[in-house]
Amino acid sequence: MEAVNTTKRMTISDIARLAGVAPSTVSEVVNNDPKSRVSRKTFEKVRKVIDKYNYVPSPQARALITNKTRQIGYLVSANATLGLANNYFSMILAGIERACAERDYRCLVNRYDLSSLEKFVMPSKLRQRSVDALIIAGYPGESPEMLKSLNIPIAVIGLTNDEQFFQLSRDTVKSYIGIFRYLAREEHRKILLPYLGKVEHQELKKAIEICNASLETPLTPMFVTEDSPEDEFKHGADLAELVLSDARYRDCTALAANDQICRGFMCGMHRHGKRFPDDFSVVSNNDGPMCEWNTIPITACGTRTAEHGYIMGNLMVDLLEELKTPNQIKEELRRLFLPEPFIIRESSGKAPKINLK
Repeated sequence: MEAVNTTKRMTISDIARLAGVAPSTVSEVVNNDPKSRVSRKTFEKVRKVIDKYNYVPSPQARALITNKTRQIGYLVSANATLGLANNYFSMILAGIERACAERDYRCLVNRYDLSSLEKFVMPSKLRQRSVDALIIAGYPGESPEMLKSLNIPIAVIGLTNDEQFFQLSRDTVKSYIGIFRYLAREEHRKILLPYLGKVEHQELKKAIEICNASLETPLTPMFVTEDSPEDEFKHGADLAELVLSDARYRDCTALAANDQICRGFMCGMHRHGKRFPDDFSVVSNNDGPMCEWNTIPITACGTRTAEHGYIMGNLMVDLLEELKTPNQIKEELRRLFLPEPFIIRESSGKAPKINLK
């Protein structure tokens, strides 16, 4: 075997020359290509050279040869309060990163808006893509055609109406029905519901309609229809001021919203001396440490947020490795479309006997 300068980084061409094979053969050995026709003898010969020189292909070299980067992008909307520090999005990320680490993939993380998404996914470097698949947390926006034009698998953990995306979501309608039936049993009738996006707004209305069909005294949803500002904590505090100052909302006795809006609302009400659940009840549509460990623990729909990230990360790798077909993955995701369990804590209880003043 010829001498080689080990002070420089070994390349796939170096390994091929030392083993007396083509670079493509080395690539098939390195990547354990299941479609490889490399003989066992040649495979072992190349493997010995790789092991002797501790050769590890650079991500760039691997991407050029296989047309795969072994990288999955994780995107969070630039408008999400706290971005990646948001408990919901960080727990999803923890699950995706765990799946990637176990499958020898990397996870690239970025915040996005639809004007910059294409630049993130498709850098200008010739024959190089930054990621092989995308996982988007939340709602992917109103421009799905732009996303589809990227020609890579796209998964959504959250809500989407587009059948071309892989979607992992709880059954939001049935989850909300559980919330509303609980509030009805506790004699609440007028429920404050802030705007959480177009899709969720439609599902809220559907859940209220189904729930009211079985109630003698129907619930009255009080929708706050304007878009939430970027700071959802402040939005929650503003909703508290609205309830206390606007006659239209004074008869509300319960709020159903996400965990950040709920916490902001509770802080705003507390400043005015209001107590939970004596004066008002609060229910979050998603559970997590922020609800469980709040000063007044918040009643919530349980979510398997980190588990969902882990599941979706593994399914995207299965797709990229051709271990599962798109239809098989969509069928798995459909089986996971379930309502979340309801966890009652100290933030909610019987509706107050008198209206807030």
